[in-house]
Amino acid sequence: MNQKNNRKRNNHQRKKNSTYTELRNRNIAKLFRLLGFGIRLVGNPDKPNFIIDNDFKLPIMVVGNNITINKNFEDKNGLQIKLGEEKINSDNVKDISHAVISAIDCIEKKAIFKIKLGESLYLHNFKYVSKNNNEHIPKYPLFAIYDPKIIYTFQYAHEILKKLTEDGYNQLSVVCPTKA
Repeated sequence: MNQKNNRKRNNHQRKKNSTYTELRNRNIAKLFRLLGFGIRLVGNPDKPNFIIDNDFKLPIMVVGNNITINKNFEDKNGLQIKLGEEKINSDNVKDISHAVISAIDCIEKKAIFKIKLGESLYLHNFKYVSKNNNEHIPKYPLFAIYDPKIIYTFQYAHEILKKLTEDGYNQLSVVCPTKA
């Protein structure tokens, strides 16, 4: 009986943390949108990767309600922003807008890669047949116009491209931004 109560309490805590994380990430996305940046948060919701304009990964870290905008991916002491309890709107963003815009203009940006099919479709994800022993066996790729799958290395992008070409998909290419 005690074990059952512990599980209920743990599930409740997980849901509470999940809701907090989702709300925090929505606030972060809103903050950057109000500052004029097309930011997409991908990966682990607790420590998301920041993708700007679907082309570059930024060296931004999030811990709790603290956002750190670093100069590069090795730096850990960049511009600190603390999200408060108040709602994010254009009035309370004015105070930090100049500092954030200046910081983002000066930081190192890592190019990301995408797989493109034809003129307008991008690899979005894979639909899996099974997930036995942590081994994903892809059934088929999913292509979409928006939210492409983010690939961080050129080598891995070409491995995916090769596999899809072997599976009979034509008109594929690896897309990489030309400049930051």
